[in-house]
Amino acid sequence: MKKNIIATATTVITSAVMIFTAAPITSFAAGNITIDQAKKIALENSGLKADQVTFVKESKEIDDGRTQYEVEFYVGTTEYDYEIDAATGAIISFDQDMETNIVATAPKATTATTAATTVATTGITKDQALQVALDHAGYKKSDVLFPTVKKDFDDGMEIWEVKFYVGLYEYQYDISVANGQIIDFDLDD
Repeated sequence: MKKNIIATATTVITSAVMIFTAAPITSFAAGNITIDQAKKIALENSGLKADQVTFVKESKEIDDGRTQYEVEFYVGTTEYDYEIDAATGAIISFDQDMETNIVATAPKATTATTAATTVATTGITKDQALQVALDHAGYKKSDVLFPTVKKDFDDGMEIWEVKFYVGLYEYQYDISVANGQIIDFDLDD
């Protein structure tokens, strides 16, 4: 009797181990969209067309148990990174970066217009940096939760780090203090 119980327990444990070990492999095959569809989703989100961009990465992987596509492309000096759910086509995360270092120059007495905000080239304020980010994201201050803005240095450039939440999404921006230009943008869920 003990031998049957031990044999049955061993079979159940072996089966469970096989199921848990095989889970990532079977979930890889479960994707409902193709890499070409993932690229199309990324392009539509960015507002760009395939002939305007240079694709540098197209891969499929499992992250946190979820099968997803990583799509990366460039337009000029701007890099776009997307993670797209392979089962649903939903955008998991999106990142847009300027890949050139912009060196801050000495202040001038002229003005520059950026994101519907006119700023002196001596620098933009904390409130102006938040407004640049909100304009880019398409929200008003009353639409977002926990907006934070702090000054930092990145690659020798003075920037405003802006962060806020809309629903379950976190928006992060690096904005040049010198001219209000968006240097980096991340959207995560």
